[in-house]
Formats: sequence, structure tokens, C-alpha cells
Amino acid sequence: MQSAAAGTGRVSDSKMLARIRGLLAKAESTQFPAEAEAFSAKAQDLMTRYAIDSALLDASRSRDLTDDVITRRIMVSNPYSKAKLLLLHCVCNANGARTLWKKRYLLASVIGLPVDLDLCELLYTSLLVQSARALDEVADSPTARTRSFRNAFLIAYAHRIGERLTEARERATAAATRQHGSALVPIMAKRSEAVDRAVAARHPSTRTIRFNSDNAAGSYAGRAAAERADITGGRERIDTTDLAS
Repeated sequence: MQSAAAGTGRVSDSKMLARIRGLLAKAESTQFPAEAEAFSAKAQDLMTRYAIDSALLDASRSRDLTDDVITRRIMVSNPYSKAKLLLLHCVCNANGARTLWKKRYLLASVIGLPVDLDLCELLYTSLLVQSARALDEVADSPTARTRSFRNAFLIAYAHRIGERLTEARERATAAATRQHGSALVPIMAKRSEAVDRAVAARHPSTRTIRFNSDNAAGSYAGRAAAERADITGGRERIDTTDLAS
């Protein structure tokens, strides 16, 4: 019986990850920024539900999660490596993971539970493609092709994407809480605490990185690019059947 249940879980996981990948692929391929952000928001919603289901399964096993916390390294390449790092941080922050930066090697360490890191990598890779396309779409003048403009654009874009991903996670968590009851809140808090303990133990000396930009036009354009769709369900909509497929 236990073996059958585990097998069913793997099939279910595979189907959910396939749906998430499908939504992100649509976000990367569409030429319409509103659709891209809507698909990404729906992917974030499914990612949160997937993570919550995994959290509930872990909680049923009554074990310390700290030993399950792992580290993965992701190359964050030039140019604009710091702005790309911010995008990675925003994705991880919205999905229960932490980010450390080794600037000398252009490597980011992402720390968290395996299911959360799987989802972070999927979403970050997709959003990196989308951010590059969004930048190319506005870079139609000499001013917009300067390094300061592009850096400011990517930093502002990452900040706003982070806000939207957090909003999507909060909505999905609220829906799951209504479904599973108030017990979900301490379960999710326990996972976050396990990650924080692991980070503190493995990396006792860290410092905060500041992200600065001095190009107002680039910042405005970057935020506007991330603002084109109202992913909370407002003015910009696409067919919900497309989102569910």
C-alpha cells in the first residue's frame, strides 16, 4: 500500500511539474507582455500549491526538516550579473529559499528544501528569458541601449516581478489555508525556520548586498514592463482555458 501511494505521488508530481513547465514555456514564447506575466502568475500559483502539498506530506512524517535543506549553485553570468542575481533572489524569496552570492565566481548559492529549489530554478530560467526580451523591446533608442539604462531596467523589473510573485504566493496560500485550515500556517513557518537555521549554521558570516541604479528612465521602463499585466485579476485578462491547459 505504501509503495502504491508513493508511485501515485510521483505521477502526480510529474503532471504538476509538466503543467508548470508548460505555462512557463507559453510565457517565454508569447509576444505579448500581458500574456507572459499572466502565464507566469499562474505558474507561481501552481508552484505554491505544489509546495504546500509537499509541506503537508512532510508534516505528516513528523521529522526535523533541517537536514533536508540543500544548496544548489547557479551561474549568474555577465553582463548585468548583479541585476540577474536580484531577479533570482526575488524568485527564491517568493518560494521559501535563500540566496547567497559569490561575486568573484559569478555563482549564486540557493538554499532551501528540494521541492522549493526545483520550482525556483524553473521560474528563474523562464523569467530570465522574459526579462531579456522585455529589455530588447524597449531598447529602440541610443539612450535605451546604454549600460546604465539596461542595468536600471533589469533591477526595477526584478523588484516588481518579486512583488507580483509574492502576491501570487499569498493568494495561493490563503486559498490553501481555507482548504486545509489554520494548521497550514505553522507547517509553512516550520519549513521557513528550517531553512533559516541551515543558512545560519552553514554561513554564519554574510552581509546584505545593495542594488543601486542611477538611471530614472531605465527604472521607469523596467517597472512599466513588469506592470503591463494586472496579475491580480484586473484590467488585463486572457482566456482562463489557456491558463488551465
